[in-house]
Amino acid sequence: MNRLLTSDLWPVAAKLSRKAETRLAAIAYVTAETVKFGEGDVLVVDATRKAITSGETTAQVLLDAHDAGAQIYNCPDLHAKLLVMDDTAIIGSGNLSGNSPNLHECAVLTDQSSIVGQARAYIQQLRESSRLLTRRELVALTKLPVVRRGGRGQGKAKTRLTKKLGTRRWLVGVTPIDEERMSAKDKATNERALSRLSTKLAKCRDELSWIKLTGSSKMRKDAKVGDLMIVAERSNKKTNHLTVFPPCSILSRANSENSTFLYYLCSSRKQDIGKLKLAELLRAAGSKIAPSLRMVRELTPEVFQALERHWPKR
Repeated sequence: MNRLLTSDLWPVAAKLSRKAETRLAAIAYVTAETVKFGEGDVLVVDATRKAITSGETTAQVLLDAHDAGAQIYNCPDLHAKLLVMDDTAIIGSGNLSGNSPNLHECAVLTDQSSIVGQARAYIQQLRESSRLLTRRELVALTKLPVVRRGGRGQGKAKTRLTKKLGTRRWLVGVTPIDEERMSAKDKATNERALSRLSTKLAKCRDELSWIKLTGSSKMRKDAKVGDLMIVAERSNKKTNHLTVFPPCSILSRANSENSTFLYYLCSSRKQDIGKLKLAELLRAAGSKIAPSLRMVRELTPEVFQALERHWPKR
């Protein structure tokens, strides 16, 4: 499981923390109890006098976590934002603060054992170089005067956050489209979407790829920005040969009256393959899918990750 969390960062973290048996964290500033720490948990935080009196860290939250059984360590100059909950890690930009849900944050959610193991080791290193706070010290911190600084997003209208990214994985077969035969509405929709995306990405329009979905397929209904996909394209209408492009992300989606357009960039670090090689990779990944021109299939995370790992490089 590897996901990029955006506006769903703290809902996902809170849900995982409620189910976890142990919680280890190195988070620079803590002012909220979104993640509740308890018996046997560890929280490394900037609990310096400066952080407390400026309101960047709230002493009472730390005291509550200590009284629930957690060990609280003071690490001056800490800037990490890392959570390990059982066999899952969240590594990203967000402090554990009441203001974080109003900011544009992102984090990687992973259960890859090597990364989770390194995250645990990193927190242990921080513990060894930090000072364990006693209850008496935490109580003293709660008595310090606090003059909160105007942090980003505070006192302003709530930021319009990015949408939650899609997490599905697709395998889709497509046929080259004669754009001159598309309807006027489809042409206009595609033109606007291509112009907007090429400008935002600072890419030439020829560098952008797209597919057009019609009918009532599951992919047309459910595919979202952030979903991953493998596109198998027939080179022309007179052959059944498929050129299969490396895994990529859906960057944008545009809906017309009777069509849906999905936009993506192909990887330049991995090579295109053919139908036979794709079939070989699918079998090695434990999938029984037979590649075909008109396939629109949703892949499991395990199969997709296996395909990514074994995809040939250029």
